[in-house]
Amino acid sequence: MTPEEFKSIRKNLGLTQETLSDALGKHTRTIQRYEKGELMVPPSVEKMLYLMRAHRKIIERPDIIENEIQKSFMKPLNELNEASQTASTDPQNYVDTPAQPETP
Repeated sequence: MTPEEFKSIRKNLGLTQETLSDALGKHTRTIQRYEKGELMVPPSVEKMLYLMRAHRKIIERPDIIENEIQKSFMKPLNELNEASQTASTDPQNYVDTPAQPETP
């Protein structure tokens, strides 16, 4: 992404450098450096800009991101952790293994 594309997308979204820096979790100076070409725009930031352009509600309601992360990732992860804890404490899951002989 060129500095001009970065700046154009920011402006088309109606964002100031400060607002965009808050949305991306970056310093305002970093945004300025992207726009001047002093820093290359990382692929992760580029993807986020394209997502923001495609889904304006990410900008208007940043809490949506947190809710989606919670639903998409954390809930299944917690369920998996609970299942593995249950499995590790269930006596049926234990396999008898012969004791290893002691070495002299």
